[in-house]
Amino acid sequence: MAPPNLRTIMFNRIHLNLPHYFSKHPSRKLVNLYWSVGMMGLGIATVAIFEPIFLYTLGYSLRYILFFYLMVYVGYFLILPVVGRIIARIGMEHSIFYSQFFLIAFYISLFGIQRLSFLFYVAPIIYAIQKSFYWPAYHADFVLFSDDSQRGREVGGLETLNMIVYIVGPFIGGAILEWSNYSSLFLIVAALFIFSAIPLLRIKEIHSQSSFSYRETLRKLYAPGHRRNFVAYLGFGEELIVMVMWPIFIFTVVKDFFEIGALVAIATLVTAFIALLLGKATDRYKKEHVLRFGSIVYAVSWLIRGFAQKAWQVLSFDTLSRLSKEALYVPLLAMTYENGKREDVLGYTVFYEQSLAAGKVIAAGLLLIVLSFNVSPWPVMFICSALFSLLYLFMKTARPRIL
Repeated sequence: MAPPNLRTIMFNRIHLNLPHYFSKHPSRKLVNLYWSVGMMGLGIATVAIFEPIFLYTLGYSLRYILFFYLMVYVGYFLILPVVGRIIARIGMEHSIFYSQFFLIAFYISLFGIQRLSFLFYVAPIIYAIQKSFYWPAYHADFVLFSDDSQRGREVGGLETLNMIVYIVGPFIGGAILEWSNYSSLFLIVAALFIFSAIPLLRIKEIHSQSSFSYRETLRKLYAPGHRRNFVAYLGFGEELIVMVMWPIFIFTVVKDFFEIGALVAIATLVTAFIALLLGKATDRYKKEHVLRFGSIVYAVSWLIRGFAQKAWQVLSFDTLSRLSKEALYVPLLAMTYENGKREDVLGYTVFYEQSLAAGKVIAAGLLLIVLSFNVSPWPVMFICSALFSLLYLFMKTARPRIL
């Protein structure tokens, strides 16, 4: 056998010294989940930021738009325990597959509001059902498919994948809306939703042994072992403001659909690289420390967003916010998955999603109260978001059970 040449030796040395930002040898099931998330994420990224803007352009006030999403998350909170029992019976993969049809029905009803106004009250219920079938099953799959020793990197890799599609998606969505209409956008998005479920159907169905008593599920929210994390998950109230109010604020500053899509895409591009670093840091350092840093910086970023008056300022502040949100979200999600692995997987993910929904209900309710005083909502919105962001500091990893 011929000795290796100098070029081969140098390549191997460089390769061995490269930091492992991606997970090593992810399971085939996790790869299939990545493919599914990537396709679905592209569909959502193409349209999501334009959802509240669509309602705003139809003439709905901020109060009505907030009420729309309040209905979504009240419904989500109430439906989750019921759907959790269904997921345990039909399995995770089928639950995700069926959720895609509810998602398509949601967008049909959303875009139909301009012709049939009563759909304004139907669309939120459909969306709540879709979320109930999708998110607990998705999180449970990730807990079961991921590797305990490199969960931070696997979460960071998934976040990077999400951000890559969120770079392409807003460009595509903005371009379609600039040169066509919402109907064309919907057809493309619907196709992506259906295709996204196909990789998961190749996986052997996973059923949960969880038993969901409605009363016990609600009691878990304030059980002594869950109280801190319940408060931490209430921090996702700021995410409602990110999803609903921030896009409308951007629209008041930048009124061009394509430019909005481009700004969001650029901000996400910068954040995508940071997510990989954060995934590795989450595995290497104590997760609580990474989360604490991200939470504080994220709260500060909310306080300065209100100063954005031009497109470049929107881009700068949005980039800072996304970076700091990833710094807290990657370790928080990794800690959530560790807790789920130590407890009942599906049961804990339902608890996580219910807590998250409760935070968004509280955020929507607070902002509706503010809007009832006929004052500018933006300063109060940014302060509320900063306060919600600090709730993430309560997050703790459950102690291992002593056998």
